[in-house]
Amino acid sequence: MLKSSVGRTAIIIGLAGITSFGALAPASAFETSSGASSASNEAVDESAVDKLGENVKVAAESGEEGARESYEAYLNLSEEQRGKLNEIINGEGVIAAAQDPNSGVTVDHIDCGVEGAGAEGGASAPGLAVQAAAATYNVTSRCDQDFNFAGINITKIRLSGDYQTGSGRVLATYSATPQVVVSREPGANISFSNTTHRLGGGQGYFQTTVTVERSLFGWNHSTRSANLQLVTNGPGVVSCGWR
Repeated sequence: MLKSSVGRTAIIIGLAGITSFGALAPASAFETSSGASSASNEAVDESAVDKLGENVKVAAESGEEGARESYEAYLNLSEEQRGKLNEIINGEGVIAAAQDPNSGVTVDHIDCGVEGAGAEGGASAPGLAVQAAAATYNVTSRCDQDFNFAGINITKIRLSGDYQTGSGRVLATYSATPQVVVSREPGANISFSNTTHRLGGGQGYFQTTVTVERSLFGWNHSTRSANLQLVTNGPGVVSCGWR
């Protein structure tokens, strides 16, 4: 369970098979689409790390949040780290590499609850405690999966949920919104599908299918999918992970 208040924890998560991308899911969660190919060990793009560096540099020059720090980290990579990162990009990619605790890929898991429009239908007169207790609020909560290597922010995925809360419970869900916040890895394309939201047991459930398609050397390297689910209660995030 994650804390309901805003929190940030650096975690290493599992993503091997292709149904699970995260610490809260089994290592077999990500599933490979039929017909997807695996990269040949002989087909290696030695400039993959350089291409990543170019992407981070462009982001830094455009003023993206945190990109300057990422670019400085890129410039400080050792030869060993460059080789490892090149191997990851030419292999299964940064997201899949996070399953291996020895890969060097880490994930900052960030939960955030943001109050929206404020009270709706609250007390209409001072001192009416019963009415005040029945006040409802429109709230947006979100969770980020932030993939990093040696201080370089490479990929960040966000899932947000809009809902109504009152008396510590979710009363209604309105929408689920997935978003690619950062995508700097060469050859990686991230998309979303089957995005849903529902109410259950006083909690809000928001889910989306994340698909990572990797295209290297002019052909489809691999395509992987997993479900990312955000669960909220009145105060904020209950949990967020891969299913």
